[in-house]
Amino acid sequence: MPLSIDQSDITYIFLVLVVVFIIYTLSGASDWVGEHVRAKKLANDEKELKLEERRKKLSNC
Repeated sequence: MPLSIDQSDITYIFLVLVVVFIIYTLSGASDWVGEHVRAKKLANDEKELKLEERRKKLSNC
């Protein structure tokens, strides 16, 4: 049973993706994801700073 995709299927998939993107944008989920990513990056930066401080202390000893 071969799987065939015709033009109407592609159009339907494209429309579904557009609707999902519009809902994602209007719902503010993108802002939440952006904040979450920024918070993780900030936490990683803080961890790296602490590691650098430890390395400096160990190298000074």
